[in-house]
Amino acid sequence: MLRYLLEKEFKQIRRDRFMPKIIFIIPIMQLIILPFAANFEMRNINLSIVDNDHTVLSRRLTEKVLSSGYFRLADVSPRYDEALASIESNAADIILEIPSRFEERLGREGTAELLIAANAVNGTKGGIGSSYLASIIQDFNQEKSLLPVSAGRQGNAITHKVKENTMKNYKQTASDVLRLVGGEKNVVQVEHCSTRLRFTLADTSKADVAALKKTAGVMGVISSGPQCQVVIGNDVIEVYDELLKLGTFNAGQAAAPAAPKAAPAASGSGETVSSPMPGTILDVKVAAGQVVKSGDILFILEAMKMENEIFAPCDGTVSSVAVSKGAAVNPGDVLCVIG
Repeated sequence: MLRYLLEKEFKQIRRDRFMPKIIFIIPIMQLIILPFAANFEMRNINLSIVDNDHTVLSRRLTEKVLSSGYFRLADVSPRYDEALASIESNAADIILEIPSRFEERLGREGTAELLIAANAVNGTKGGIGSSYLASIIQDFNQEKSLLPVSAGRQGNAITHKVKENTMKNYKQTASDVLRLVGGEKNVVQVEHCSTRLRFTLADTSKADVAALKKTAGVMGVISSGPQCQVVIGNDVIEVYDELLKLGTFNAGQAAAPAAPKAAPAASGSGETVSSPMPGTILDVKVAAGQVVKSGDILFILEAMKMENEIFAPCDGTVSSVAVSKGAAVNPGDVLCVIG
């Protein structure tokens, strides 16, 4: 019975001239075309470059990276914290930072480092992008005859490391950060999220933000009102634990001088509260006409999947609120005015 059925089917195939094409030609075409279509290479990775050297070698390295075809230039930032804001707004996936005196150190000391930071939210793209960058740097070493430095072998080498992993001395980093935010007595409260130390300061003028940004182990600083957020990265818990050993952080609140009673605001004047970073307003805690004190929470801002509290910079009455819940904001956008 089976034999007759097979004979019938094959005779039917021979009668229909299109049937052999469907059975044989189409699968063969799929076998030829699909391997080219199924490409697991990732391209158009958004790259933010921070070139602190501005030399011929740094420009050649930048051109080498961009000509690889894997990366698309998202922006060229003058400082690392500005490049970090691009990652937080999903405008960039990878940061390549070329340190100052890069070419000079390579010639004088025989080695120089490049700092790579990847977006941890999109781990796949960030991880693959970091691997691509490492490979390109290695190729650049070979093209420029910059030989890897090893035991018994002399030469120049460009090495790379992820910025989050550069910190080794947590105790020293905690001590430096505490000193630069004004010391123990200037800290009213300190807490941490997944990547940041969040300080509430009694006197923000005592914090040296510029020096904080240059501190080893610190990836960036965001200051808004009495709150100073120090971006540490994946090592934030270790630094936080060391920070707690350095003081109780209670004296600063008691010793904080009372804010002078503000004179009645002139018509149209007031303290403007602006967004410190791009994000989305999750909650509005105040309304026009509400009396607030310095340090009161005004807004909850979501940025890079983290909630950030926006505090009142002074005592006063909220004269106007410029945003509502769910609004998207950019750095510098006015959130409210306190008269």
